[in-house]
Amino acid sequence: MARELRFNIDPDRPEEEYGSPSAYYTAERSAYYAHSNSMRQMQRKMTARALEFIEIDPDAWVLDLGCGTGFGQELLVEAGIHVIGVDVAWEMLSQGRHENGPRICADMTVLPFRTLSFDAVISVSAMQWVLSEDPNLRNAALGVLVRELERSLLPGGSAVMQFYPRTDHILKEVKEVFATVENFQGQFVIDNPLSPKKRKIYLVVVKRSGAC
Repeated sequence: MARELRFNIDPDRPEEEYGSPSAYYTAERSAYYAHSNSMRQMQRKMTARALEFIEIDPDAWVLDLGCGTGFGQELLVEAGIHVIGVDVAWEMLSQGRHENGPRICADMTVLPFRTLSFDAVISVSAMQWVLSEDPNLRNAALGVLVRELERSLLPGGSAVMQFYPRTDHILKEVKEVFATVENFQGQFVIDNPLSPKKRKIYLVVVKRSGAC
């Protein structure tokens, strides 16, 4: 039997208190985040870790989903990857550097791209924003997100979603919702699983080749 993970989530973390990135990331908070070296190092480290799970051709296009100020996008550009960033928080986008590639203000559940646009999707520290405490809202948002990922990815494309679920139950719910898409196959990769503070959870999914 799989061991249940212990979680030590602050009940007052922004996702619980504000509910929306746009509400939390004010101009002041976004500017602080953009100039935080520790935040930059952490986001770049997790983006680099996400890259370890997928193979990307030199001409591939990657979507940085929930790109924020662009720390992860910066690393992808440095690696020679074509990348477009998306975030719903305009103030965070406004703090990013333009040389790190284009960024678009949009909700991750309503992506403004044509079907089959990307070879890969990488998302760091963003998906928990759609994991509402209300199970009905949570499952509805997850279902829409999964369909958008499937629509946006090319056959054989990959998505890596690093996120912070509130409980082990929600982690299992995420797995179940993604499993409803027959074109997806994947698994969780959990770094430091026994340490609630250091734990990093990555959902790695691949869209079946030949799927449209």
